Amino acid sequence: ARAQNRFVLALSAAKLAATVPLVLGGLAVRGPFGAFAGWIAADALARAAMLARTAALFGVPLRAVLPLRAVGRVGTATFCAMPAAWIVLRATPGPLVARLAAASLAFAAAYLGLSWARGWLPAGWIGLFRDRAEPRPAAAQSEP
Repeated sequence: ARAQNRFVLALSAAKLAATVPLVLGGLAVRGPFGAFAGWIAADALARAAMLARTAALFGVPLRAVLPLRAVGRVGTATFCAMPAAWIVLRATPGPLVARLAAASLAFAAAYLGLSWARGWLPAGWIGLFRDRAEPRPAAAQSEP
C-alpha cells in the first residue's frame, strides 16, 4: 500500500459498493450461506484487483506476483485435512463449541502433519518445534 493511498481508498469504496448488493442478493437467494458467498465474492474481486495492481506496479505478469506453487500446497494441505476435521466434528459428542474445538485441533494436526511430512513448512517453523524438543543446556553460573 506504500504510496498507493488513492488506490487503496478507491478499492475500499468499490469493495463496499460491491459487497452490499452481493451480500443482500445472496441472502435473498440462499439465506445466510448466500450472504456469506456474496461477501467472499466481493473480497475475492478486491484481492484480484490488488494482485493486478501489484503486477502492474512491478511490471511483471500476474503469475509472477501470485505464488502458485505455495497456493497449491496450501490448497492440497487444506483439502487433505478437511476429512479429519469433519470426522472429528461428527464423532465428538457434547456441545457444539467443544465439537468445533476438537475439529479445529484435528484439522490443525492433519494440516501441519502433512505440511511437515512433505517439507512444506518454512524452516523457521521447524526450528520452533526442534528448539522446544531439545533440552537447553544449563546457563553457566557466575560467581559474585
